[in-house]
Amino acid sequence: MSRLDRLWLRLLLAFSLVLLTAVGVTALLTFQFLGDQVTSYVIAGEQSTTQRLRNAFIRNYRIHNGWDGVENLTQRMSEALGERLVVTDARGTVIADSGQELIGQPEDPRWGPLVVRLYDEGTYLGAVFLNPLRAQRERERRTAELMQAIKWSVLGAGLIAGALALLLSLGLARRLVQPLEAVIRAARALGAGDLHQRVPVSGSGEVAELARAFNAMAEGLERAQKLRQNLVSDIAHELRTPLANIRGYLEALHDGVLPATPETLATIHEEAMLLSRLVDDLQDLAMMESEQLTLRREVVALGDLVQQVAQAMQPLAQQKGLALTVNLPTALPPVWVDPERIGQVLRNLVNNALTYTPPGGRVEIGAVARGGWVEVA
Repeated sequence: MSRLDRLWLRLLLAFSLVLLTAVGVTALLTFQFLGDQVTSYVIAGEQSTTQRLRNAFIRNYRIHNGWDGVENLTQRMSEALGERLVVTDARGTVIADSGQELIGQPEDPRWGPLVVRLYDEGTYLGAVFLNPLRAQRERERRTAELMQAIKWSVLGAGLIAGALALLLSLGLARRLVQPLEAVIRAARALGAGDLHQRVPVSGSGEVAELARAFNAMAEGLERAQKLRQNLVSDIAHELRTPLANIRGYLEALHDGVLPATPETLATIHEEAMLLSRLVDDLQDLAMMESEQLTLRREVVALGDLVQQVAQAMQPLAQQKGLALTVNLPTALPPVWVDPERIGQVLRNLVNNALTYTPPGGRVEIGAVARGGWVEVA
């Protein structure tokens, strides 16, 4: 199993644990809350039933001015409610029983608690008992049946919610891991040398920010590789010319084609010095890339430095048939620089200008102070 697979599994387990815990706690609290509500519902139903019985039996008593017809009423009400009813008169004697077992017997205190005491304008008429022989057990049975139904309903809903939570966790974990897999694949390809690798960016979260950072890094590496390739090509071109000249002169001297005159030796020496300067430039470049280049800064009159560079480059300008002039302001401020390195930069700039200016042209060196800087062009 790869690390990403393990990460995906850990995310899946974490999401699932959180969601299942939330579902479980919700189900538990719902069950406890509904348990109280069921009890209240059963009691409210009993109260509604007792009020209905009270109204019916008092009305029958008023109509008949006594308990005539109570047997029929008891039977009808028992069938309507699905409950056994027992009616006693004011003396506590059973006068009606839907079960036809207790008629004529005295009221038993154990028949409660589901009893409706009947009063008409303060006069006690009698009582109606619901399921007198099992009233408490009947209430408990009803409550248990409702609680059982609710428990299975909550359990079923919890299982469905848990399954949905697992599916949701699976999708979320996969959605988080997939962009990371793309970044890892691209990073491995990048490490193998494929600098064209990029990662698709979508959204604005942390993973998207990681993808943007990776793409920026890949672009920087690709740009650096192109610069390095161009640099190597330029170096090869710059080294090829003086080496070819030196080789040509040496072969001509060896074959006796050219005499070893001071002029010939001076030309070879000049080409060798050019090679030396190129090697020095490469060394400086390597030191800059490794951050080992040391700058010896000091306060320098930039005008004097520009004049020195222009004077040193005059022979090359004359050789190419160019006019090299200096146009500097009189109040040029001093600068805090390394004179050797800045002189090297100026010589390279002037040399490039002389190299790419056609014969008969003019190269002018100027400078201007801008804020805390001095710009030379």
